[in-house]
Amino acid sequence: MAILDDFQTKLSQVLQDDAEHLSTTERDAFISEAVLIYSSDRPRVIVSAITGAGTYEYDLPDDWMAGFSVALGVEYPAGNQIPTYVDESEWLIYQGTSGKTLRFLNYEPTAAETINLKHTALHIVDAATSTIPASDQDAVINLAGALGCYALSRKYAQSLESAIGADSVQHISKSGEYAKRGKELENLYHKHITAGDERPPVAASVIGDWDSLAGWQGDRLTHPKRYR
Repeated sequence: MAILDDFQTKLSQVLQDDAEHLSTTERDAFISEAVLIYSSDRPRVIVSAITGAGTYEYDLPDDWMAGFSVALGVEYPAGNQIPTYVDESEWLIYQGTSGKTLRFLNYEPTAAETINLKHTALHIVDAATSTIPASDQDAVINLAGALGCYALSRKYAQSLESAIGADSVQHISKSGEYAKRGKELENLYHKHITAGDERPPVAASVIGDWDSLAGWQGDRLTHPKRYR
């Protein structure tokens, strides 16, 4: 089975849309949107090799994605037993008139040398490939399911105008059920993504000095000076 087909099958199980109110095209769109959101939460990290050319400036690799990719580090010269990383102050992603390039500020790699650029990229899910780790695939499907449920909720809500009597009540119920199911699936996704994050708890209270006299030197509304 193709990888995208596998995602589609699992998404159908999550949606439980037996009447197939959502088309295959719509389901593909929800999967694509879920992959895009996941890519922002957990970007794909790639190391791309660039061949030296005796200059300080190089085109970015083909898998660099404009508007998304971020450079994480540069190894130069690549291939040493102990990796040699260039300090961040000695290279930059330069925005020129014809686009962005990798520019060295103090080096000019020769043709015999290789540069490794570590950067982020979007994840891919298509007929032949999935770059999403197996441990995260169910979470991404849950997110796609949430998007699908929200769409179904809107479809039932929009069809209320043509529904009457018991049909109207049924449409309201279906709309609410899908909205609730969508929220549950979205929460499952976020719970999985944030699992293991170490975040300090938000302070429940703050201790500080409090001036005993008001700035206008008069009595407070509920705590006059004679009681202090």
